[in-house]
Amino acid sequence: MPTELDPSFHQRMQRVESFLAEVSEFADPNTRAVTQEIVQSLMDLHGARLARMIEFCTNLAPNQSPMQAFANDELVASLLLLYELHPTDLVTRLRAALDAIRPERERAGGIAELDEVQDGTVRVLISHPRIS
Repeated sequence: MPTELDPSFHQRMQRVESFLAEVSEFADPNTRAVTQEIVQSLMDLHGARLARMIEFCTNLAPNQSPMQAFANDELVASLLLLYELHPTDLVTRLRAALDAIRPERERAGGIAELDEVQDGTVRVLISHPRIS
């Protein structure tokens, strides 16, 4: 079923086009070049991630959802995180990250545990081995 785009989408796109036209008029060629390079780099980054997402959708394993495939890919997941679209909640991602470093921390005689996540603040308890 087709869906309507957000009415402000076209306005935002026109605004972006207007900004890009202004960039081409910058008097300083270095500022103009750097700004154009930033925009091109962002387009390349997003284009590569979108192509990867399309590839995943055409090659899904049985019973695998596209979002599972996206979340399991470091490059695509980074784009999802950028836009707060990652399907795995923050606490689960934090615990997985701490689990990944657990063997190294334990070999060093220390631990790192998730203590609290509140209002965008993460508190991790870290213990270090005592040095005698």
